[in-house]
Amino acid sequence: AAALHRSFQGMARQILSWLAEHRNLPPEALLQCIDTEALKNLEDGDCSASVLRLCSYGFESEGESETTAEESVVFDEHTDSSFLTLAAVGSSPGLQFRDPKEPERWLEVEAGLPQSKFVVVFVGDFLEVLTKGAYAAAPHRVCCNEDGSGRKRRF
Repeated sequence: AAALHRSFQGMARQILSWLAEHRNLPPEALLQCIDTEALKNLEDGDCSASVLRLCSYGFESEGESETTAEESVVFDEHTDSSFLTLAAVGSSPGLQFRDPKEPERWLEVEAGLPQSKFVVVFVGDFLEVLTKGAYAAAPHRVCCNEDGSGRKRRF
């Protein structure tokens, strides 16, 4: 778990550096807001400004009736209150982004991606505010598909 945390923390710091440089900002303008890769900036009792969160979405008990696509939404449209979200591709596709060109349409961002090889990266509210809207938080939602047991869940 510690190695995974360091890896994601390092990845987030690299992406924030690139985003800062793209806006002609010194990387430290964005990096000062999150922990160092190895968390060496923390002392005992400090709270972490981590990029790592474990999420499990949706669970439907056996015997529930079939659902429509809209009813399979287990975490409705929202933006994340973070700088960046680094989401490992889920155990089943279900992460959807609102299409900025066709707002009534949802994009299946994980479709066709193998679970163990990809990370989806998107902007959160804090980065949108910090960059005065230069990078917009990504409206998204989570839907669940049936697993092999007929229940709907997603990790």
